[in-house]
Amino acid sequence: MYFEQIVLPLADCPSPKDDPGLQAKRQKARALYLKRIGLDGPKKEKQRFCECGAPIGKGRRLCDKCVAKKRSETRRKSQKKWRSK
Repeated sequence: MYFEQIVLPLADCPSPKDDPGLQAKRQKARALYLKRIGLDGPKKEKQRFCECGAPIGKGRRLCDKCVAKKRSETRRKSQKKWRSK
């Protein structure tokens, strides 16, 4: 009873900055617990997470923050290559 009332709702809390994947771990643990006790209910669409731990939508590989970070890194490499010629 305590676990279901106190611990399971923590899975919906956002991850702290020092451990970005914590929310994903909590949600996996909640899903496993509910499955084992038979309360998993109807099948939902599987929630996907970015490498930083943020949830991402269908058809996306990265969250908006990581897309901007990766894009700036790509531009930096491209400019460095172009300037070295």
